[in-house]
Amino acid sequence: METMRDKGQRPRPSQIYTYIPDLVRRADRSRVCFCALVCALFGWALLLNVLTPYVADDYSYMYSFATRERIEHVGQIVPSMIAHAHTMNGRLLAHSLEQLFLMFPKIVFDAVNAAVFTAYLLLICHLCDPAGRRRVSLLLAVFAAVWYQTLSFGQVFLWQDGSINYLWGTAAELVFLIPFVTWSLYRRAVFRHLWQWALFAVFSYFLGVYSETISFSAIFTGAAFTVAAWLEDRMCGGDAGVPPRTSRRERSAQVASLTVAALGYLTLFAAPASTRHAAGGIGQMIGNFARVSSRLSEGTMPLIAAWCLLALCALRSRMDRRRIAASGVSFVSALASAYVLTFASGVAPRCLCASSTLLILACGILLPDVSAVLRGTTAEGRSPAASDIAGLAFAAILSFFFLSSLLRGAYDILTYHRQYEAREAQILEAVEAGETDLVVDVLVPLSLYCSGYGLDDLSRDPGEWPNTSVARYYGISSITGRLSK
Repeated sequence: METMRDKGQRPRPSQIYTYIPDLVRRADRSRVCFCALVCALFGWALLLNVLTPYVADDYSYMYSFATRERIEHVGQIVPSMIAHAHTMNGRLLAHSLEQLFLMFPKIVFDAVNAAVFTAYLLLICHLCDPAGRRRVSLLLAVFAAVWYQTLSFGQVFLWQDGSINYLWGTAAELVFLIPFVTWSLYRRAVFRHLWQWALFAVFSYFLGVYSETISFSAIFTGAAFTVAAWLEDRMCGGDAGVPPRTSRRERSAQVASLTVAALGYLTLFAAPASTRHAAGGIGQMIGNFARVSSRLSEGTMPLIAAWCLLALCALRSRMDRRRIAASGVSFVSALASAYVLTFASGVAPRCLCASSTLLILACGILLPDVSAVLRGTTAEGRSPAASDIAGLAFAAILSFFFLSSLLRGAYDILTYHRQYEAREAQILEAVEAGETDLVVDVLVPLSLYCSGYGLDDLSRDPGEWPNTSVARYYGISSITGRLSK
């Protein structure tokens, strides 16, 4: 049947209520629109990365922890990381990557980090719908949730040391969860050959040694999905359409991968310096528990409330039980990933990035089906036009506020960049004039979208960190920070 679009006719005013929703639906499912959005997100991330300067730890990791010399070739990284394991922590893989990228011009890291950020968003979308249905609306919703609900956006996604530790680690966690989520939702194996599982086991080990919080999150979440699938099979007497031998083989492969990741996690804590990152006693653990609860209530409460609402709608509409179970597993894992910080030496907001990611995943798994139910969509017909128009109007209002937030965040990052550029010009001019002891203005980040928000900048004591690292970077004796008027 020919449509108005096929005939080249304009819709009449009486038909606009069906024409606009149909147009939006076609754009939502268009591969061209989806690819254009992916490119736009990459460009946006690249722009923000280019505007982000080196901050805090970046200056320290430019130099070897063994010899205090500037890292100029890969051979210096190994002895540096050996010394790092004795003095700092056991995150040797992440910090090796940090020292590797600091050898190159910053634009190299900026491009790679923008690509990882884009892949991170796509991985969340893929886990929300492993069937592979590309939806522009889902990708936009995920991006909006990440923008609003990441407690320290600049530290997690833009700061070089923070990005490698947290963004890259969380992206690796999402890759790790693909076979577990796919099997849990569809009882479909991602890897069908032994060599594929062997490579995945190697990847699992490196994920296990990557980070104290993110590695725990990945192992706990993968184990929770495995147990949930096993319990469903036990309660339902097996899964129709899946041979028992296939189920046992898939479960054995998942358990093996989890075991290898757990061995890597133990290796992470084998570093001599790792003990300093444990809580000092019961009093500190109680304080950490309270701080985690406060961070969750202040930063992720909208996500928690959204999940509760989506779960209630899913239960009332009797959605697919596997989707509800997978969403519940993600939600519980998000809380576990947060409260494991009870046993840590501190609770930095950036450490909750894995938790917020799993909360977004928990909502995203339910969102497509619940939204279809709320629109009144059925297999026999489309949703009412009035409902579609109301939904589009609500989405347009949210989009306006989201665009305002994007522009405000970009302005804050640009302002921070201009402060850095002015200070660096002042430092270089003084160095050229032969000065060796400098006093410069402290950088003032305006919001959590700036990489320096919540991090130490130059202090009044030139002998403290990071003053010493910054002075070494510029080749001067000392540098002192002062608050600008």
